[in-house]
Formats: sequence, structure tokens, C-alpha cells
Amino acid sequence: ESDRVNFTPWGDMGRYFAFLRNAHIGIVPLLNTPYNRCRSDVKAVEMVGAGVLPLLPAAPPYAEFLRETGLPSWQTFEELGTLLARYVDDPVKRRS
Repeated sequence: ESDRVNFTPWGDMGRYFAFLRNAHIGIVPLLNTPYNRCRSDVKAVEMVGAGVLPLLPAAPPYAEFLRETGLPSWQTFEELGTLLARYVDDPVKRRS
């Protein structure tokens, strides 16, 4: 539904954190590349710090974060769709 999706253009860090304050769910796509396998989990930490539920891929940068938080992860876009469906209409489950 177009009224539930919003495009926000690139901006500086201040705009990024302002954007996060209005988000409920964050999707973190990550291609399986050597560079991405060496990334940190900072996006997930930023999202959680802003009260946003991060939907993270089962990828090396997020392995420890996922283990520590117990959040579910996804490996395929089908799994991502299932996670989105689980949380998008259930604010109680999303916040927990």
C-alpha cells in the first residue's frame, strides 16, 4: 500500500537519525561480498537505539548481534517477506 511506504532521499547523519525516529521497521539488505562480510553491525545498533526493529540478513556482520538479541534473520527475500508480514501489522510484537 503506497500510504505505508515512504521514500526518503539521501542526507547527512542528522537527517538519517531524524528519519529513524519515524521508522518502525528497518530492512538491511546486504550482498554477499568480501567487503560486506567485513562490515560491522552498526546499522542494527543504530536502528535498535532509535526504537526501530531491524530485519537483518543471516550474514557475518550481524551473527553476534542476532545471537545476543534473539531477533530472527532472513536468507531469502521470501523469508524477508514472511518477517515483514509478521511484524508490520502487529505493533506489540514489533516492539517486543
